[in-house]
Amino acid sequence: MPRQHVKQLEGRIRALGKSLSALADDSYEKEFLTIIHKPGWTTPAEFNLVVGALDSMVSQARTLADQKRALLAGSQAVGE
Repeated sequence: MPRQHVKQLEGRIRALGKSLSALADDSYEKEFLTIIHKPGWTTPAEFNLVVGALDSMVSQARTLADQKRALLAGSQAVGE
């Protein structure tokens, strides 16, 4: 593989690692859990919107984790 291609892949792999690390930062979780415990924080409609957003984000995170595993396994198989 040309050296230029290796460098492009390295950059993208590192960018993915940084993005995944940012997703793993749990500081939002503590703040969000504090917010939702405040009296009167949300209406039933807002609750439904937040639940929908959270369910979607969990689904996307799981899909991304599956893609990461498949990419690594497929890449290892190519070299064999």
